[in-house]
Amino acid sequence: MRYLIVSDTHGRHLLLREVLEATGPIDGLIHLGDSEIKQEDIQMMVGNETKIYLVKGNRDHDDQLDLDQLIEIAGKKIFLTHGHRYKVDGGTKLLEAKGKSLGADVVMYGHTHCPDERIIDELQIINPGSLSRPRQKNGIPTYILLEVDQDHQFHWTIVEREKKNFF
Repeated sequence: MRYLIVSDTHGRHLLLREVLEATGPIDGLIHLGDSEIKQEDIQMMVGNETKIYLVKGNRDHDDQLDLDQLIEIAGKKIFLTHGHRYKVDGGTKLLEAKGKSLGADVVMYGHTHCPDERIIDELQIINPGSLSRPRQKNGIPTYILLEVDQDHQFHWTIVEREKKNFF
């Protein structure tokens, strides 16, 4: 199984479409907020056969989006959130505590616009960074490709993209 994980696209439809085309077939898309795109429009981009998971970011106005979601992929519990309500700009302690309280194996968040991939006390912490407004030193847009093998092992790849200004 293959999942594309993105965050903070901020309405840059063409950037998301370009990444979808470059990635090839996926089983699911996880968007961690601040898409500023309607859920139906994202579903149209990926096709009806592809499962999408979206959470509401601080810049999203779609009241039908959940602020947080707890999903399961290949037997692992994954907590999805944008992160702003957990004050991730100052660190991930609150987010880690929430993930642990839910019994999550993985916590995915956005908001900081910086990629993050690490393990803390057996809890996998994931942030794909931003496709449209990266904030890490090199300023390169990033996303994550998750591949789940036959043994249900997760393999994360932070992918860097050429910086483009699509509006």
